[in-house]
Parts: sequence; C-alpha cells; structure tokens
Amino acid sequence: MKIVCGAFAFFLGSSLLFGDVVQLKSGEKVQGNILMTTADEVIVEINISPTIKDERKIPRSQIARIDTQGPDELAYDKIKDLVPADTILDPSYYDEVLRSKLDPFLSDYAYSRRVTEVRKTREAFLADKARMEKTQEVRFEGAWLNKAQYEKDRYQIDARALLERMQTAAAKDEYPLILNLYERMKQDYPKASSFPDAVVLAKDSLNTLDKMTSALLVKLDYDDKKREQQLIISTAAEQQQVRQALANQKVATDAAVEQSRKTGVKYIGLYPASRDALAALHDTVVAGKTEIAAVPLDNMLASLQLARDAQKSMNNLDLKVAENDLSEATSLWPENALIITMQERLVQRKQEMEKSNKAQQDAVKRAAP
Repeated sequence: MKIVCGAFAFFLGSSLLFGDVVQLKSGEKVQGNILMTTADEVIVEINISPTIKDERKIPRSQIARIDTQGPDELAYDKIKDLVPADTILDPSYYDEVLRSKLDPFLSDYAYSRRVTEVRKTREAFLADKARMEKTQEVRFEGAWLNKAQYEKDRYQIDARALLERMQTAAAKDEYPLILNLYERMKQDYPKASSFPDAVVLAKDSLNTLDKMTSALLVKLDYDDKKREQQLIISTAAEQQQVRQALANQKVATDAAVEQSRKTGVKYIGLYPASRDALAALHDTVVAGKTEIAAVPLDNMLASLQLARDAQKSMNNLDLKVAENDLSEATSLWPENALIITMQERLVQRKQEMEKSNKAQQDAVKRAAP
C-alpha cells in the first residue's frame, strides 16, 4: 500500500498535511505540503509557480525539525495584506472580495485568533463601498474621482483599470488570465494610452506560456512512463484504484476546459495533467505570438512619448514645438487617443494666448498718449 500512496501523491497532487515548513540542518527552509513520510525521508510538494508544483525528497538525516500551521493561519496568510485596489470603478468589486475572501474566512474559522483583524478589514471594505454608492465616486490610482471627473476621461480610466487587472494577474503568474484580459483590451481600448503596456505584458505572457506548455507536454511523457513503472509492481486492485482516480481527474479537467470554452475565453486555463488541454493552449499561444508580433509597439510607445512631450511644451507655452510633436505622434500612431486630448488642449492654449495678447495690445493702446 505504500506504493499506492506514492502513486496518488504523484498523480493527483493530493496532500496529507498542509502548510508545512521543513527546517534543514543547513538553515534552509522548505515550505510546501508534506505528501509522505518514511523512516528515511520526507516527500514535500513545493510550488514552482501558482500553477506548477514539484516534489522534493529530503533525507531525514538533513532535517532539523518540521513545523506545521493550522488551516486558519494558512487562510489568514492569503488575506492578511488585503486592501482595496488602487483603481475601482464599480461597487461590485467590494462584493466579490467579501464573498470570495473575507466572509469565507469568518465562516470557516470563527474560532481563529485572526477573526478581529479580518472583521476590521471587512469593515474598511464596506465603508469604501458605501462611499462609492452614496457619492457615485470611483477610485482611480488611489485617488477618489467624482462622477464628472470620471466621465470626462472615462475611456482612458477604464483602460487603465483593465491594465491594472492584467498587472495584478501578472504578479500571480496567471498567464491565461493576462492574455484573456489583453483580448478585451484589444477589442475595447486599442487607442488608449495603456494599450502599449498591455501589449508588453501580453508578449511576455505568451513567451512564458509557450515555454511552460512545451515543457509540461514533455513532462507528461515522462510522467506516463513513471506511472507505468509504478503500476507494474502494484496489485490489480491498486492499479484499478489509481486508474479510476486518473479517469475521474480527466473528467473534472475536461469539464473545466469545456466551461472555459463556453464562456468564450480565447485562452483556456493551464491544466498540467491534461495533454489535450495543454496542446490546445499551446496552439493558441503560438498563434497569439504571431498575431501580436505584428503590433507596431515601438511606434506606439514613441507616439505616446511625443504626445506627453507636447503637454510639457504647452505648459512652457512652446506651442509650435507642441504642434510639431503632435504631428509626428500622429504619423507614428494615428489611433492614439491621447493625441486628440492634446490637440484640444493645444487649441485651448492658442485661444488663451490670443486672448492674452489682445488684452496686452489693448492695454498698450489705452496707455498711449
């Protein structure tokens, strides 16, 4: 039965304990989930990334001690630094955080010593939500904007909020999510100042996901061979148990993939144990790399910089320089929405200067004998 436990740990990634820290005599700490222990070694499941796990075998002779955390402390670690996002455009954001993070903790771990802190965090989120609903303000890059301020520059603000969602996903290595958000950016905000940054994130994610899916497909071949070797020395009943578990896992993965496709997302999730899902995702990624390579990113970035330089020139009343910068910016990226804003400001500045010059001329005339 020892072999079957090892097989299950290898195939299904199930953990017998969780939140474990193995302190080595060398001073190194190995954090993960203990899958199996024997008199000679401890097998720990460790996170390579949020979606990729690996196993590490540690000889008992190297271990100083093993520490475990309770489930409430593990859950608290995931939400202890939770604060409202810098950009929030809809009160439903707060509802989602309460529903998915704070309320489950308070329900599942009512006994925890962390309940008071979590309740305070919940109250802070509720206060922000109440303010947004009462005043119709939104949060943008950490500041509150009233409705008029938001509507004035809504296109750019909404695009920036979407970029921040991409950046949040990037911090968690959620590459399919990054790319699906990019698809929305490409469709809804292709003229926004945030679009080039979104392209950069998407390019990086495509390159990373290309390497990951390729490596995982190779790893599956290795896993298949290892599985067969383990099953050879298992009993018929044990073989049936493992094969049934793998079949159940495939059914669950196929259902999750199908659900993703029904929602219309272009990039399905990363399912390391599913050859079909990995191959489909890999093909989509390769096509995405070809498509994004055609985006004139350098021109876009240069156009944005020129538009921003034009703003500085206007502030210094160098209107001719600003006009030239905007002309060049337009030639590089005609769809750049920032150019339109800067051109409107340039017209306004010209009118203000004409008015100021006329007032000075009139004053000179009045002062003449």
